[in-house]
Amino acid sequence: MLTVSQFALDENASFEGILGSGTTKAMMERFKRGKIREKRRKEREMERRLKAEDAAVGKMSKINRDRDHEISEIVALCTYHDKVVA
Repeated sequence: MLTVSQFALDENASFEGILGSGTTKAMMERFKRGKIREKRRKEREMERRLKAEDAAVGKMSKINRDRDHEISEIVALCTYHDKVVA
């Protein structure tokens, strides 16, 4: 009597024999391409997030810079409406 594992091995061997080894190679290549695509997608997502973070930091530095202008700079730059008179 064949055990379950022996049966599975025999079944896989006959399955590969029917399809041929080229199909197995094609499946492996497709799997590798899928992994490469997934890796590239993650890299693009990471780059997009870094760019968004850099933009947010740049915007905050601009806000801080505008807030820290002296009164003469405010008048010269006509940004008085952004300031709160204390």
